[in-house]
Amino acid sequence: MATLQAAPGSRVANFFHFRRDPLGFLLGVRGVADIVALSSARAKPSFVLNDPEVIREVLVNKEPHFVKGRSSRILSETLGDGLLTSEGSVHQLDRRMMQPSFHLMQIQSYAETIVRLTDQEIKSWRQDIQSGQTERLVSADLMSLTLRVIMRTMFGDERESAESLLGAAVDECVRYSAHKLYAPVAPPVSWPTPGQLAFRHALTALNGYLDSCMDRASKDIQDGSDAASAGHLLDMLMRHLACEDWPQSREKVRDELITILIAGHETTANALSWALYLLATHHSVQERLQAEVDLVLDGRVPTYDDLSRLTYTAQVIQETLRLYPTAWLLLREAASDVEIGGHSFRRNAVFLISPYAVHRSPEWFDEPLAFSPERFANGVPKGWPRYAYFPFGGGVRSCIGQQFAMMETTLILARLSQAFTFDIGASGSIAQPEPSVSLRITGGLRLGIHPRTRTVNV
Repeated sequence: MATLQAAPGSRVANFFHFRRDPLGFLLGVRGVADIVALSSARAKPSFVLNDPEVIREVLVNKEPHFVKGRSSRILSETLGDGLLTSEGSVHQLDRRMMQPSFHLMQIQSYAETIVRLTDQEIKSWRQDIQSGQTERLVSADLMSLTLRVIMRTMFGDERESAESLLGAAVDECVRYSAHKLYAPVAPPVSWPTPGQLAFRHALTALNGYLDSCMDRASKDIQDGSDAASAGHLLDMLMRHLACEDWPQSREKVRDELITILIAGHETTANALSWALYLLATHHSVQERLQAEVDLVLDGRVPTYDDLSRLTYTAQVIQETLRLYPTAWLLLREAASDVEIGGHSFRRNAVFLISPYAVHRSPEWFDEPLAFSPERFANGVPKGWPRYAYFPFGGGVRSCIGQQFAMMETTLILARLSQAFTFDIGASGSIAQPEPSVSLRITGGLRLGIHPRTRTVNV
């Protein structure tokens, strides 16, 4: 039976601790018990789950007993009823509908586009270095790069005019959602507060962009033209929409597209930012990674087929996701009475699952705070419990794009490491995590970038 114990401290003190420092609070209660009861409202008691086997019960074994609940309701203000927010049988249908765009053969076709866009970014950085700019806000650059990747690979959209507008709109929606997720009381979206108005303006911009993409794809399908979007997620969904017997609406298609647009680049950019920060502060790891890409690629452009040989690069990403998982907190609510870890819980009980806290447990990891990609030298070690390391969630709600994300981050990190060496720059600042919808870096990440002497063809 799993251990269950109340969190030390009063309900008020714990509430303000979590509000002020959610990561610190979750780390603080990690060693209290397998299941930590928070002093919370009787109608909706809250619990933190720390034990991998208990987490498996909630995410996998007894998944039908749970919903995402409040988190889905808040995120749906931006994402509608898409894959990330739908529940039950609707979510299962959504996943089946989206899955073809993430099959292995389709993912392979995206590799060339990812590298091409990365090379454009490299050229821009080199030009700025030549003009004397040796430090960059790389977190912003990576947000822009991964946004372009989604636009090209999922929507087949090569237009550059919408990128800055989309980036600002996505950022506004993410910040709005994060604030509302962790606020004890949040006004409805219809209230004309400055924050609500800014959010509605951003959402209108995003929906307008997606409507234009859908209109263009629909016209291309009707005309039978070989458009850039052919074969991509947008094209697949619009072809389904054109079938009279398909049960989904245009609004539903737009919900799926906005989900991929936001979730598909925000998390990847944050993972890459953390990876570059860790390389900049661990020079021996950076040197080993550069030695691998030099040996494997010998200055040429990486391809999908190189991924199997870029093993240390993948280890760096896996270890980055252990220390700084972009999905730092998963929320579940009991849809019915349920038994977890040998204890009974009433309907509406809320469960907090933190990969960030679990991934740093000394019970499962030697030197848990150390950045050591060598942990993954033979893949995820078999000695770890399955849910001691789960950066992409688990069960039926695991990240549908995890293979795509690993491919994208590996190719981008390898290509950037061919071209540059990174350090923390003149400021020497230490990156602090910002627990937003995903795990960002507070204030963004500014690094020193220096061209490598080894020739890399771009």
